[in-house]
Amino acid sequence: MELKQTREGVLRLGSAASAAAVAGTLGLFDARQAGAAPAHADVPRNRTLVYLNGGTGGKYTDMGIGNPYAAGASHQQGNASMWEPLFYYSAFADDMIPWLASGYTYAEDYSSVTVNIRKQAKWGDGQAFTANDVAFTFNLLKDNQKLTYGGDMKKYIKSVEATDDQTVVFTFNSPNPRFLFEYLAFKFDNGVKLLPKHIFEGKEVTEFMWFDLEKGWPCGTGPYKITLWSETQKFLDRRDDWWGKDVDFGPASPAGAVPDVQRIVCVPYSDDNRAAQLLASNEVDQSLDLRPGTIKSLLPQNKALITHSFNRPPFGYVDWWPNSVWVNTQAEPWNDPEIRWALAYAIDNQGAVDVAYEGAGQTTELPYPDYPALKPYKDSVKDLLAKYPNNKYDLA
Repeated sequence: MELKQTREGVLRLGSAASAAAVAGTLGLFDARQAGAAPAHADVPRNRTLVYLNGGTGGKYTDMGIGNPYAAGASHQQGNASMWEPLFYYSAFADDMIPWLASGYTYAEDYSSVTVNIRKQAKWGDGQAFTANDVAFTFNLLKDNQKLTYGGDMKKYIKSVEATDDQTVVFTFNSPNPRFLFEYLAFKFDNGVKLLPKHIFEGKEVTEFMWFDLEKGWPCGTGPYKITLWSETQKFLDRRDDWWGKDVDFGPASPAGAVPDVQRIVCVPYSDDNRAAQLLASNEVDQSLDLRPGTIKSLLPQNKALITHSFNRPPFGYVDWWPNSVWVNTQAEPWNDPEIRWALAYAIDNQGAVDVAYEGAGQTTELPYPDYPALKPYKDSVKDLLAKYPNNKYDLA
């Protein structure tokens, strides 16, 4: 009984014509607010991405929390542009893309994995990114189980050791062939954030906020840095000294390439109506999670707007977690399979798509998205799904 929803979002085409219409300073944001780094630069509108996302009640509540492991920190709202992983995972290509790492080797019995770090990698303050930073981060998590991922690290890791600046060895408590995928790669919107040892060593990780724009904090390895942060906006400016511009990551990012966007402006999301107005007037370039009805009424108002499926339903991309109803099968009455079947038959999945999402979505019989790597596993149970149709709507 799974309802699969596409993640609806609207983007604005980055054309010269649309950029010219809003050239200059927008009323939506102001670089002169408190919290800006010294000598805050002006950036042309056609090199600025204005992103409407996050916040509570139209305000950012995590202002000044640069430490991704401090209480209240967010991994969203533009922060992902500062952090880089050892690897990226591409769900549609089913491919692991080396980034801060250049490669890895698993032991034959999967009792350990050795990761090689790129020599070119650097933190935003110019210090080298090394295997020592990786070992420091994972040992810190292993020793602090209240931190995000801390319990997992204690459970799975026996030791993490930097054998030299470019080599780190993870040894597991038991064979773990999925560890690299689960924890050493960024996928979707999650992943372990790596910390600079030269800054965090000796600090109380739960109390150290790591925020001082005059010192350049926070400083990740990524191509952007925070230059302004208030309750109502955040600027992340491109780092022209980003180490990755000298590395050939492949066709999407060859050597010498830097992002075209010079500034990312994050603005708190409040509601659909405000988002639609700002998109229609070209004041913002991207917004997440608009309702299908809002999108249908918005697209005719601005021909420069598109969605992930252009101007056609479902208006979104394949979300990585289907909306689902979960029950505790260890507790009554859900430990009775007949009761669980009764619940499944009582839910009209297609009706939910048609009414709640105005047809912008699809149902799925398994709690997994339609990614190519998962297709063989879904195909292998087709006979069981035919015999036990758990998306059947039947109140009889």
